[in-house]
Amino acid sequence: MQRKKWFRSGISVLAILSLLLLTGCISSERVTPASPIAGDEITISTGTQGHVGQLFIGLGDTGKQDYVDANGKTRTHLAAGLFLHIDGNPPVEKHVSVHAGDTVEFQDYSLYVEEISAGGTAWAPGASTGHVSLIVKQPSQAPAPSVQP
Repeated sequence: MQRKKWFRSGISVLAILSLLLLTGCISSERVTPASPIAGDEITISTGTQGHVGQLFIGLGDTGKQDYVDANGKTRTHLAAGLFLHIDGNPPVEKHVSVHAGDTVEFQDYSLYVEEISAGGTAWAPGASTGHVSLIVKQPSQAPAPSVQP
């Protein structure tokens, strides 16, 4: 009887540890814009791409990155590698590294980086997991210029 109790306890502990290993350590950084931003909200997972208007947005990877703040101190934040692409002849492409709260201008598009997450379980060796949430303002969503009398 005592032996069954220890066996069940051991199985329970093993199951909990396996679950923690499978979920991994997920970290996330989110910056809400100071004022609402009109645009298309899109979330893109690592290794995939999203599409807004004529703009294709790919997420290469997410992870921690060191930077030096305004006071000269080294800090760490999450960063994401975005690949921006518009078809054409020739196509227009750009690779940028961003963190939460950044705004990226590309052609006539404006991308606000609302959230970045990194971590979790990568099912392939060397792969990273994570996602980025963006608010994308398309060229047609730009505010109309004001007319002066």
